[in-house]
Amino acid sequence: MDKLPLEGGAVHTPPGKPPRQPRARQGASENPRPVSRSGPSGPDRPEADLFTYVPPERRTHLNPEEAPLLLVSNRAFTEADTTDAWLYLLVGHDEGEELMREGLRLDARAPLLLTERSGVFALLEAQSQDMADDTHETPALLLRARKSDLAPWIEADPDMSARLGVACYLLSRQTPSG
Repeated sequence: MDKLPLEGGAVHTPPGKPPRQPRARQGASENPRPVSRSGPSGPDRPEADLFTYVPPERRTHLNPEEAPLLLVSNRAFTEADTTDAWLYLLVGHDEGEELMREGLRLDARAPLLLTERSGVFALLEAQSQDMADDTHETPALLLRARKSDLAPWIEADPDMSARLGVACYLLSRQTPSG
């Protein structure tokens, strides 16, 4: 079948040398490798029941007990501040009071924008430019929540991160990640 027949054993063996034998494991009896046993194998192993799968529950909001929001005063910030374990949210006064009372909403169509401490000044500046166009806007509230409480529900927002020059996140996942 092959047009090039091989002579003398393996492909890389010179014609005068005997073919190479596979190596026996050295120290196989002294230090055997651990064998992972995840359960019975073969016909005794039970199959996964495809009809008992329960998909993760979709959520529409996080209760105030799950992710408490705290009101932040502007005196708590200086330009020399370092990063911390909080994510910050800048919203209108009425919306901020509602979020503190009702909890954070998880909506992919209208996600809440969160930023780290270094992004608060950039977010305030962007909001002040938007407020210059609308004179009926109420003053904003700066709220914060622990990043660890929100981590399963946030995703990175590359567009706003690039626009503001700081890390920004969207609170939009309805099923937790990880």
